[in-house]
Amino acid sequence: MRLFVAVGLGDALRGRLAEVTALLSRRLRGVAWVRPENVHLTLKFLGEVGEGEVPALRGALDETARRHSPFGLSAGGLGAFPSSERPRVIWAGLEGDRESLSRLVADLEKACSSLGFAPEDRPYHPHLTLGRVKSPAGAGGLEKVFRE
Repeated sequence: MRLFVAVGLGDALRGRLAEVTALLSRRLRGVAWVRPENVHLTLKFLGEVGEGEVPALRGALDETARRHSPFGLSAGGLGAFPSSERPRVIWAGLEGDRESLSRLVADLEKACSSLGFAPEDRPYHPHLTLGRVKSPAGAGGLEKVFRE
């Protein structure tokens, strides 16, 4: 099964993101929008995981979570990967205690690496994926749309 480690969102944030996505979808074409109930904060992509690996993985994730205190984040700002000029992903940014988030992600990387999962070779950029651009022509002028 294809797995990733993620944090779910509260109803209020999910509702606000749905409003933002609805506004964006009226202005941008060629974007596959993520359904509001599926928006999440990915902490670590694991890829294909065998069913037999899940109990050890769950144990490592539970232990990692116990070592971290709750912290606050909020959505703020819009952007695109790899850039607004060549968008592939439209996202909402995160503000707040990003330092605690970075420590959690680093700890998750260590825990998962100890179980044989490949470490991420790119820097972690926390974001909430709102849509995936299928036709760049329909997503032109993103910076202007984001400002408005």
